[in-house]
Amino acid sequence: MTAKKFINQVSLLFILNLIVKLVWVFFVERNIQLKVGFAQYGMYYSIFSFTLVLSVIADPGLSNFMMKKMGDGQTENRHFSFLSLKLILSLAYLIFTISTAYLLNYAHQQLLWVLVAYQILWSFLIYLRSYLKINQLFFLDALISVLDKFLLVLVLIPVLAFADDFSWTTLFYAYSQLITLLITLMVCLIVLYRNKIEVFKSFKLKFDLTLLKPLMPFAIFSFLVLALQKIDSLMLEKLALNGAVETGIYGAAYRFLEAATMLPILFATFFYPLMVNVIAQQKKFNQLVNNGLKLLGAFSIIIATASCFYQTELITLFYGDQQYKNLDLVFGLLMFTVFFQSVYYVYSSVFTANNNLKLLCYISLAGLGVNIIANIILIPLYSAVGAAISNLLGFGVMALIYVISYHIKFNFKIVYSIWFKFLVLILTLCTSRLFLDQLSLNWILNLLLFLTVGLFTAFLLKLLSIKDFS
Repeated sequence: MTAKKFINQVSLLFILNLIVKLVWVFFVERNIQLKVGFAQYGMYYSIFSFTLVLSVIADPGLSNFMMKKMGDGQTENRHFSFLSLKLILSLAYLIFTISTAYLLNYAHQQLLWVLVAYQILWSFLIYLRSYLKINQLFFLDALISVLDKFLLVLVLIPVLAFADDFSWTTLFYAYSQLITLLITLMVCLIVLYRNKIEVFKSFKLKFDLTLLKPLMPFAIFSFLVLALQKIDSLMLEKLALNGAVETGIYGAAYRFLEAATMLPILFATFFYPLMVNVIAQQKKFNQLVNNGLKLLGAFSIIIATASCFYQTELITLFYGDQQYKNLDLVFGLLMFTVFFQSVYYVYSSVFTANNNLKLLCYISLAGLGVNIIANIILIPLYSAVGAAISNLLGFGVMALIYVISYHIKFNFKIVYSIWFKFLVLILTLCTSRLFLDQLSLNWILNLLLFLTVGLFTAFLLKLLSIKDFS
């Protein structure tokens, strides 16, 4: 496959995901939270985060490892061993997650079982999709990657729009997700069968646990990153005075952060294979890294400052009269994490490409440690606001260590002009906000002008350029 065709396929994958997931986040998930209430959704969000963090047990990078080995032609029928290992890991995940949930006194046991089943099926879908990637069926993989969310959008939006008397519960929502995922899994199996791709033929249950050893660094790194992203909601539900409601507030704000981080995720999708190639050829890459930092940094600063300055208006637009106390403040604080996550995606791509997984684990562990300590102190005092501050501190510390570690590891000098330009951009945006407030315009027009000023300044400072996009 040519590089151009590969980029087109990856672009299609991202665009499909972007469209479907944005519709899902803002038109389905948000409305469901408003229907069931913040308390009930908060409990769902906490349990979902809990099952997601531990899902690393079910898939510790096995699918990516299998793709690498089979793509390199290093295995013959080894996929049967991979499948056996996949089964035993899924069983281990089931036992460990349910046992831990009982020890932590999680209520809503039926919801817990459904979400555990969802994570297991999701890990199997990722596993099966890896066969599509191995056989370079990227278009089909792109379609299947969004099929479950697309089906949910088709089913739930009409119900949300027209069935006013429908009794919504998070359990119904979880079952809907499980059923559409099961349909997607069946479609993936049919696609594999139609393309004559063997997955189960001559399968024998044989556990090759030696495969786990090379997976452990990836698994630990994945677990730490997932924990850093989701630990706030888990601790919030347990430590806050009104845990379920506060977790619902946090989840309502966090979905905006997840939508905003789609940009750095797209960047990492292209940047990681590029860095693998550049490092393998022993080419200089510092300029590439700086260009990536400028690109993501500029966009994330504009998004974060806009979210902060217009937090009340944006939250009122999306949640109306049903918004809860401090939801706008939690939203404004969390959105500043976009910048730190952008730094993470730039430098973690470099370290992963250079196979510095131990260093990645240490950095993530440091960020997670700061996050947990801050949560223990701040959540009992400030509830969801405290969790948002803790998230900001955790990713902030991790981003700082990434920057320092990168320049020490590769002996590159820090380009202070980039960071000075970031500061100028922030000061310009703050000044423009003060000026725009004097114009007494509609807030949406005010926001659009604010974003225009931000983009114009970023191009003027050469943080953004057409050349760097290329």
